[in-house]
Amino acid sequence: MSLEYTVKITHKALTEWTQALRSGKYEQGQGALERDNKFCCLGVLAKEMDIPYNPVSGDDNEFNSNVYNSLGKSLDIIGISTDTLIDLNDRQEESFKGIADFIESTYDEWLYRTEGKRPSSA
Repeated sequence: MSLEYTVKITHKALTEWTQALRSGKYEQGQGALERDNKFCCLGVLAKEMDIPYNPVSGDDNEFNSNVYNSLGKSLDIIGISTDTLIDLNDRQEESFKGIADFIESTYDEWLYRTEGKRPSSA
């Protein structure tokens, strides 16, 4: 069964996501959106946006693959690659704070390139 999601990543959603990453509310994990109450950075986004996903399977699960694909399409529009986020979270084991900093700087750069806005005017 294939499930498709349409996810719109807004400035507000990005702000809430980065705040959640920094909040200490989520324990960081690798290899799955959520496993044993540990989250990858994309799992935090899915949880914060109330996107249903399978919390016990890795990304090879078809249901979670659709979540990854949907988030990926939405994030790609604003210049943030899910592959880069997965690499930062899983391979480099960057902290949630470091990932939040990366998300903000990447979004700020995209906003400036596309709309000529600096972060303070976003």
